[in-house]
Amino acid sequence: MHPQQLIGLGKLTYSSIKDTSPYSFAIFGVNYAHRGINRRLLRYGGEDIRPDVFGIEVTNYCSRVCEGCYVPEEIRNDMEVIDEHLLLSSISQAKKFGIRNFGFLGGEPMNKHTIPLTLKAVSKNPLLSFVYCTNGDYIAKNDVSYFQKHNNVGFLLSLDGFEDMNDSIRGKNAYSNVMDASKQLSSLRKIISASVTVRDNNIDEVFSDDFINHLIDNGFKYVVWIKYKHNGSGINNDELSDEEFIKRLGDLKKSTMTKPIFQQTNIFGDFFTFKRRSAHHTIYMGIEGDIHIDREEILSHRGNLNKNTLEEILKSIRKEYSTKYNF
Repeated sequence: MHPQQLIGLGKLTYSSIKDTSPYSFAIFGVNYAHRGINRRLLRYGGEDIRPDVFGIEVTNYCSRVCEGCYVPEEIRNDMEVIDEHLLLSSISQAKKFGIRNFGFLGGEPMNKHTIPLTLKAVSKNPLLSFVYCTNGDYIAKNDVSYFQKHNNVGFLLSLDGFEDMNDSIRGKNAYSNVMDASKQLSSLRKIISASVTVRDNNIDEVFSDDFINHLIDNGFKYVVWIKYKHNGSGINNDELSDEEFIKRLGDLKKSTMTKPIFQQTNIFGDFFTFKRRSAHHTIYMGIEGDIHIDREEILSHRGNLNKNTLEEILKSIRKEYSTKYNF
């Protein structure tokens, strides 16, 4: 860790304690630290790598048609939601493997059908961390003050640049809805993060000082830089090479060390370690119980929790999973 990063971390800690619930800050902080400590214990003990984040796709439905969306168009209009028993049992199994960090994904996981269901899981597991990965549309248009009592809930809002850039990728009013959502969530003292998909056509904008400061000014304490992976659905192939992505990340790290925002990436870990093995080791589950290890490959299944236990599935993919994270 560079000494200047301690300055940024100190500023972040102060602003997080000031602006968010201390209970939320404690729950998310402890669970994030548990992820790193448990991973090191497993590594030094010679055990196989294990997932430490569980992404649960609670619905495939989404009203938006974002450029390059990984969810196939033919299932994006299906309003089916995940079965309650499957949702709760999958979380219970994941807990046994030491997983304490969960994401509710979609489609769009914030709607009137999925919220009551996911809040049952949140309420039953008050010491686990749950993050809604959302476009912010529902939050911008509805009162979500009932989330204030759930200290183990955070929000990851999709934002791919300033208004013109973001809306060219995510559709009309996507930017304004994220801004409105961030205001409401900040007033509720919730932890909010930005999920920024980085492409060739927006990297200069989102990696700029102006954009980083814009995130900070709007209450974002964390940002996840996600390297865009072209899946054939976009008009143009805007995918960056790994080499270009990590080079630009390195430049960004140098220029933002003292800023009060925690940064991490989907493939190279957080800005303190900046190594592939420090990235979140995530597995994903679809609404039918299908397990996959790459979110972009939603139809590439490695097992099903309605047929096999999570332990059985993880054993069958351990070599592939370890290779993905260079173990």
